[in-house]
Amino acid sequence: MGTVTHSSAYHKITALSQDRTNNRMTIHISIYKDAAAKAGDKAPVGSASFRVDDSFDTYYANVVLDTENQNHVERSYVYLKTLDDYSGASDV
Repeated sequence: MGTVTHSSAYHKITALSQDRTNNRMTIHISIYKDAAAKAGDKAPVGSASFRVDDSFDTYYANVVLDTENQNHVERSYVYLKTLDDYSGASDV
């Protein structure tokens, strides 16, 4: 499947699946046409999942969460912005 780019698409983390035994986090995302569609409780137009393996401790170790004063969802957005799929993405 090819990549589709839409400048006003709204991506929201809807779930995190954490595997502490293997130091993995899976980030589940719902994709909406735009922020208005999300705010209007419209159904997502797509979804995606990203698994964090090698970088788990960089983003989710307790010391990182404490130092950055962020939770797992906030750190997941930080991680996503390091990926090519999200280059140029902005927070809304």
